[in-house]
Amino acid sequence: MDGVGEPEDDPVRSRNLFIAVAKLAGGVLTGSSALLAGAAHSTADCLNPIFLLVSLSLGKRRPEEGHPFGHGKERFFWALMAAVMIFVGGAIFSIVQGALVLRGGQVEHDLRVGFVVFAIALVSESVALGRAARQRRQASDADRPVAQYVRRSSA
Repeated sequence: MDGVGEPEDDPVRSRNLFIAVAKLAGGVLTGSSALLAGAAHSTADCLNPIFLLVSLSLGKRRPEEGHPFGHGKERFFWALMAAVMIFVGGAIFSIVQGALVLRGGQVEHDLRVGFVVFAIALVSESVALGRAARQRRQASDADRPVAQYVRRSSA
């Protein structure tokens, strides 16, 4: 393979978790509903690939008496359920946070914490962007279209 899926990718895969923890810490320290909502969004970004991997493994099960054609379409159902759960979870979180702000009024927060969290997220995303740019260069160096490079390197 071309390096994709190797252990060196673990920092790239965990960047959303790192960002989620930073936003959660900032939200808890300041009480900022915006940082807490951002933490919920980043957590959803972490959970979505897990749900999709589970749906793929469920869809690969062999045919059986109750499912003579196999379980292939089940992966689409569980992928849809993952998306719905993330959407509903985000909606509930937003409604609760909105109700709390309306009930208690707007509170001033320490903006420095927000800027620190923003800087952490910026650095983390920049690392991921640099990795993507490097993989793009590798695809062009291999004289392959990017889509073909991604398909072959992630198989």
